[in-house]
Amino acid sequence: MSHHNLHITQLGSGPDIVLLHGWGFYSGIWRSLVHQLSLDFRVTLIDLPGHGHSQPLTEEKSLAEISAMVAAVVPFPAIWLGWSLGGLIGLYIAIHQLAIVNKLILVATTPKFTTTDDWPYGTNPKIFDSFSARLQKNPEDTLKRFSLLQNQGLKGIAHLTKELIAETKVNYSRGDSLGVMLNILKEEDLREEMIKIKCSLSFILGKEDRLVPSELGNWIQVQIPLSQLYLLDNAGHILFLSHSKEFWHTLQLILNHP
Repeated sequence: MSHHNLHITQLGSGPDIVLLHGWGFYSGIWRSLVHQLSLDFRVTLIDLPGHGHSQPLTEEKSLAEISAMVAAVVPFPAIWLGWSLGGLIGLYIAIHQLAIVNKLILVATTPKFTTTDDWPYGTNPKIFDSFSARLQKNPEDTLKRFSLLQNQGLKGIAHLTKELIAETKVNYSRGDSLGVMLNILKEEDLREEMIKIKCSLSFILGKEDRLVPSELGNWIQVQIPLSQLYLLDNAGHILFLSHSKEFWHTLQLILNHP
């Protein structure tokens, strides 16, 4: 199904849940989760702008513009589950279009993805810069490197890294679009706005995540005391695949929580 140049898939029936994937991937990354979720929910999967089977992005876009494209095509109100860049988009929509999101679940997401002197809970901007530079020349190589970063430092998951690399192939011809979306990850800062969030908010973080350090949880508990925080031991950035059982158990707790 295609709306406003975005590729959408819906499965199952019941209350609505919207899933937003991370940078460099597409909605196929959710397939193991969708099977379980679609037994109780109507699941809406979106290929983010410029990713997967959605139309390419031909010019720079702000997070506000990208979020508006996504918000325009989904059922509402819904539960939103966003991973990484998808979480940042979900967070923006929950802050600015309150009626659309009744529960927000952020997986390996930080309100500011690049570190600065006053913000340790992200990734060194030099890493983003090197990805930006490589993207122009060789999107395939860049996506392979990004796939390796997801699980850096974790043991016994070579099979998962292979699977991840396969999940990025759909984007090999998407260098320009990926660059637009990488800029959003690099530049955005939702820290101040996030503190004003009104909907139910839960975080699932991996204790060994090299892109979004789990110490972010300490900041969240101080700034947004009503949010729920779950930390998965030994898990990296792609915890819903590497630790699928624990992730599913955690998700059930959140979904069943009033």
